Amino acid sequence: MMQDPSSHPTLAKILRQHRPEWSWNDCRRAITAGRVEIGGVTMTDPTARVTGVSEIVIKNQGAPHHKNSSKDIDLKVYYSDDHIIVVEKPSGIESVPFATKNEDSLASKTSKTETLIDIARAWLETKERRKLPPLKVVHRLDKGTSGVMAFARTKLAERELGQLFRRHDIQRRYVAICLGTPPSGEIRSWLVKDRGDGRRGAVSKMSPAAKSAKEAITHVNVLESKQLAGNRSLSMVECKLETGRTHQIRIHLAESGHLLAGEQVYLSTRPHAPARSDYSNAPRIALHATDLGFRHPVTGDSLQWSSPLPADLSHWWRSLQFAADTKSSSFN
Repeated sequence: MMQDPSSHPTLAKILRQHRPEWSWNDCRRAITAGRVEIGGVTMTDPTARVTGVSEIVIKNQGAPHHKNSSKDIDLKVYYSDDHIIVVEKPSGIESVPFATKNEDSLASKTSKTETLIDIARAWLETKERRKLPPLKVVHRLDKGTSGVMAFARTKLAERELGQLFRRHDIQRRYVAICLGTPPSGEIRSWLVKDRGDGRRGAVSKMSPAAKSAKEAITHVNVLESKQLAGNRSLSMVECKLETGRTHQIRIHLAESGHLLAGEQVYLSTRPHAPARSDYSNAPRIALHATDLGFRHPVTGDSLQWSSPLPADLSHWWRSLQFAADTKSSSFN
């Protein structure tokens, strides 16, 4: 009987067995960087299922390093003028030079590496051939999250965009891939910075902790679901934010019982509860900011940008070829 290829180990798993001192992310980065060869063939898909591996070659031995210089990253710029710049944030770099506590790295501060705001400024300085003042932060994306992001260039733009974000007068749409199949609809909860174990989370509105809580509202719509072996499933969902709290989508999906694929922080639904298993084998946290829209802070023009699902998530999702699609997706 022919063996089901879906039972074969992934390339990332084989590499980690070969290099147990590396983390899963180290292994995935080495593969996607084209540093892994099997049988003389360079492999770039961490989710590829392989069998009969006799020899694995890792080029440039040693733990993989992050690309963190503006010279290393080919920045995609959607829009720029004298007041704002809108760019594509890759996964794996910080938006700004400080991290949220218990971020993907579980560190309170980043190392001394360039962040997206540094890289965007360097791009503008190259374009305009002059030294520029620092860009100004109006919103953030988590280190592992990719997608469309804006920075302000002037105090006026910073103030006006800040007001738009505070009024929730911004169009923001994300695509996420989560465990199971959540019901489409609204998720509403009250979020606090510390639910009791140092992590953000939801509390009852009647709880004493709710005094410092902020309401968070996410609208979830299932785009596509795939059945996996062992009565498991993964779903691609779109999330539209009515509010913009830190880690809102990650917390809402986790606490609804549908952990974000690739999640490393919100693995338990409450303090000291057992951590859940992420069976997705996602290449990284499966969250992408696909749409961003707002009125220009100076001209008042209506602006909108869209970003397709990046290759790492798209290839991984498509690699689940033995899944049974139950709903078609706009990201095929």
